Amino acid sequence: MEIEIFTDETFIVDKKTNTEYLGIGCLFVPTSFKKEFVDKLLELRCMNENSDTWHWDFKNCLNSKAKLCKEKWHKLNNKEIHYKELREKSPHHLKEISKRWIKFLLQHNQNYSDKNKLIYFKILYIDLKKLDKTFFGNEETDNIVYNRFYRMVILGAKNFFFKDEKFIIKEFFHDKSSEKELSNIFPWNTPNKLDKIEDVDIQKDTITFIDSNHNNYAYEKFKKNAQFIQFIDLILGCINQILFQPAKTQIKNEISNIYYPLFKKIWEEPNNKNSHLNFYRKQDVSIFPKEKMYYQ
Repeated sequence: MEIEIFTDETFIVDKKTNTEYLGIGCLFVPTSFKKEFVDKLLELRCMNENSDTWHWDFKNCLNSKAKLCKEKWHKLNNKEIHYKELREKSPHHLKEISKRWIKFLLQHNQNYSDKNKLIYFKILYIDLKKLDKTFFGNEETDNIVYNRFYRMVILGAKNFFFKDEKFIIKEFFHDKSSEKELSNIFPWNTPNKLDKIEDVDIQKDTITFIDSNHNNYAYEKFKKNAQFIQFIDLILGCINQILFQPAKTQIKNEISNIYYPLFKKIWEEPNNKNSHLNFYRKQDVSIFPKEKMYYQ
């Protein structure tokens, strides 16, 4: 299967144990499904439920021509979705789109079985207290640690989601990070290492960094790619809230509660092939080193 990989990261402290975790979230998008996937995310930005077409500019919005949309509403619909920035005072549009995207994830799981039209993601949390960083050397240690586990996430997906298939990675995308972009190691290391593995075909040998805020781009291609970074960021945020409860914000709890039924199944029954939520060999959440973590 040919895919593109969209990656975001998170650092979070479990206040109950004072343990710091690095979280890596990868969204694996089949190239044959990419257009349909992003078009649906964009469609869900429009508050008019009868609309199935999204336009970046208000002047081209079909709802504006029918006087069903106002420019200020359209601008709110077009803002970046970023879980960490959600507040009670956030515009209703941002809160509603975030909920819609998570509902879409659950509904899509239940309604689709074609492997080429599924939503694949793998999220790994690394307990940094249990890592001996001296094992990874002294130069660019943090990037070397990240590379190792980034590669682990991708190989885990290859072996679990795409077993017995030719694994073609068309391109790697990563949320912008000045530290990683300026690294002498990170941009090329993972593509280079993976390209040496049998049944892995790397089409582009460096990682592309993209801004999650699509409004910082003029070209539609980049705007659309940013939607996938926002989507995996939203999933990561929900899991952070469920596992670690870092925020007491009501809207964050509301969005996480929508995701919770899927998380509960993935976390407690990872090998359940018959779940109605249809996540087996498609979506995974885990902690390294493996341990039992209880959540409230």
